Amino acid sequence: ENKFNQTIQDINKSYSQYRISEALMFTYKLIWDDFCSVYLEIIKPEYQKPIDSNTYEQTIIFLEDILKLLHPFMPFLTEEIWHLIDQRDNDIIVANWPESNSFNKKLIRSFETTMQVVSGIRNIRKEKNIALEEKEKEEKIKLLSEEIAQKQVLINDKNDRERAAQSLKRKESRVLAEIKKKRSELQKLERQIQKIIKQELKRQRNAARKSSSNSKSTNSNLATFELTPEGTALAKNFSENKGNLPWPVKRGIITQDFGPNIVPGTSGVSIKNPGIDIGTPKGSMVRAVFRGEVSTVVRIPGANRVVLIRHGNYFTVYSNLEDVYVKTGDKVDILEEIGSVASDPETGESTVHFELWKNTENQDPKPWLNR
Repeated sequence: ENKFNQTIQDINKSYSQYRISEALMFTYKLIWDDFCSVYLEIIKPEYQKPIDSNTYEQTIIFLEDILKLLHPFMPFLTEEIWHLIDQRDNDIIVANWPESNSFNKKLIRSFETTMQVVSGIRNIRKEKNIALEEKEKEEKIKLLSEEIAQKQVLINDKNDRERAAQSLKRKESRVLAEIKKKRSELQKLERQIQKIIKQELKRQRNAARKSSSNSKSTNSNLATFELTPEGTALAKNFSENKGNLPWPVKRGIITQDFGPNIVPGTSGVSIKNPGIDIGTPKGSMVRAVFRGEVSTVVRIPGANRVVLIRHGNYFTVYSNLEDVYVKTGDKVDILEEIGSVASDPETGESTVHFELWKNTENQDPKPWLNR
């Protein structure tokens, strides 16, 4: 029964991957090697004695399930046998596909080892021409069978270790490739945001200088006019709210902190995060943490849509947005919805990446948010 459940799982997996020939081979081995060669031989009663009813009924159940597995490859023959087993109205083509229940891998492996031992004993007896009644030779066979079993256990252990090592190596390669890709995406995002901020600061500086030249002020040190009066007031107000800014989502938890983050499953490999990652329910709305003006809305590979909002000489960045509800130049208020978070197509996880900059230096956003 354990072997049957394991084979059904293998067949279902082959079908799901469109490996029809592989599914046929699993079916063939189940019928010929497991059912006919082993199972029927084990349950066979002694000479001229009937089989007990429980064993017979269970065997019929196994046979009917095997016919269902074989039906896609031999439809007419299996349909004929199906109706010969029992008089019934329904055809095998509409019968329920056998279900795969849990199975004991250790028990299956132990039984396979036993069968290999039995086969080894038979081969040795045949090669050495050992008769059944010779007790001394039987003892030798017993010792040989124990040796075969021990060797098989060692082989199985070695194979398990090799498979585990190969699996670990493949996993490490995938993790390193993902780390490299993630680092590249974050570095690209950081460079592009820094470029946009520099352009914004230059524009604000020019606007401040223009405002200064139109005023009656006698102050000739234009380097002090980096912001307009409105921008200066907004930046001051933003700075005074450190520790009280609302979160960019209603519900969320920080999944990656600012700065270096150790990658799970690696020996100290880290990724530098220019902001924080916040896990949030699928489809959550992303909100502005403070009033300001939308500096840019851009799509960046690996970060989906990105919105950058200016608060004087402070900037907040919201990336990995699926939909965006604002455009460049829009005035936004605190807690105003600016878009919705995107979901990873493979994992289904929804994460918004949030950054906070002062001039061209990115800050750790966590101390700024209301706890």
